[in-house]
Amino acid sequence: MDCDPRSDPPAWWEWPLSFTPHVESRMEERQFAEVELRTMLMDATRVVSARRPGRFLVTTRQGREPGSSCLNPTGTSGYFSL
Repeated sequence: MDCDPRSDPPAWWEWPLSFTPHVESRMEERQFAEVELRTMLMDATRVVSARRPGRFLVTTRQGREPGSSCLNPTGTSGYFSL
């Protein structure tokens, strides 16, 4: 998979998000909140399949800094992992 979620989102792109304790810990370390994380996803420019099956790399930004995050859609919820 290689797509732009703004024009051609994956089927699971609109699923509700759930955050693992690991993600919550990383958000605290990096000093950003759930709202900022959701904004990063809304502004994502690319989704590609990761090496590990079932995981996807999402090209994002936090402020002006480019970044990449790993999204693991599972069941009926997306689990976001950094």
